[in-house]
Amino acid sequence: MDYSAAASPVRPMSCKPLEPNLSSETTSGPSEPVNHLAHSLHMRPNVESDDEDNFVGQGLSPASNSDSSGHLSSSEDELEDSCPTGLSAWDALGECFEQDVADMATEISDEDLAILHAFALKVKSFPGPKKPKDFDSFLWPAVEEFLRLTLGTRAYDALQHELFLLRAHLIVIAGDIPAISMLMRMKGHNGLSPCHMCKIKGLHVPNSRATTHYVPLDQRRHPDVINMLVEATVTKYDPADLPLHHHNEILDMGRQVQRALTNAEAEQLAKEYGVKGVPVLSFVRSVHLPWSFPYDFMHLIFENLMPNLIQLWTNDFKDLGTADNPFVIRPTIWGAVGTATASSSPTIPYSFCSRLQNVATNKSQCTADAWSFWLQYITPVVLEN
Repeated sequence: MDYSAAASPVRPMSCKPLEPNLSSETTSGPSEPVNHLAHSLHMRPNVESDDEDNFVGQGLSPASNSDSSGHLSSSEDELEDSCPTGLSAWDALGECFEQDVADMATEISDEDLAILHAFALKVKSFPGPKKPKDFDSFLWPAVEEFLRLTLGTRAYDALQHELFLLRAHLIVIAGDIPAISMLMRMKGHNGLSPCHMCKIKGLHVPNSRATTHYVPLDQRRHPDVINMLVEATVTKYDPADLPLHHHNEILDMGRQVQRALTNAEAEQLAKEYGVKGVPVLSFVRSVHLPWSFPYDFMHLIFENLMPNLIQLWTNDFKDLGTADNPFVIRPTIWGAVGTATASSSPTIPYSFCSRLQNVATNKSQCTADAWSFWLQYITPVVLEN
């Protein structure tokens, strides 16, 4: 519930219980495709097995085991024993996370993917227009359910006609960067340590009043680095070998911030680490920081990188003065590219994308969907040679 300054409720937060909704998906007739999908992915419930069961995909099981009575016993020590020297259990789990998801994704057909979309559950709805001030407090009811679902809830398998212990494990959390930063309790993309995946440090734009940061890989020629106005332990980053964050490290940083004796000390640590505290989602054992929080491809590529690339190609990117570079497209040619793009729109079915705009004159009106289509199907023709 959201409250006004007078402590009276102004907008309710809707919350739908997750456990009964998941149980009903395996029981009711119309939801049988979900059971089919679970069985096709080797997630079939098995009440006789002593191994991990009940809708946990192969290769994606959490660090927990269950016996036939449904009791949980921690297996993190077992995972530690099987790790290479120097890796924690969570670090090892993070290393194989991407491959596990890739292996599982190859088993999902287009029909199964449609089933996943059709049976998506809307659990919570937060009132606008402002975001919650303490987002963890809004998440706590869901976290309680995730913890209970780790132990399991009784459900009925409509395909096998038997009861089983249904478990659900939160593995991936999706959202744009501001939302992910809020969920992870990170400073976010404008901070000194802006990235939730790695430890790269940001710098102010030279000769600018802007207080935001940007993250050049090579920082050796930046005025603040040359004049030693910032403490730069790394001045050139290898994009193929960035200093990555790890689960236990992020939690340790969050604890240091929360244990600070003064607000000033807490803010200084948060600015240095890019971490503002311990996120409540970290109490869900299947969540791995930061690998459970992948980047949002739509905003990152189609609404950020594509417009920036076009600015670079047309010598209009942050006053870098790229006019003499061979990749710069002359204004007359770029105008023709924009005209050809717009004129092709009437021949493209609407099911492919929304109406294409002139990318030379109306690129601000292009949607992520339009940029995706333009990149894949238009650029190979209009940008050839």
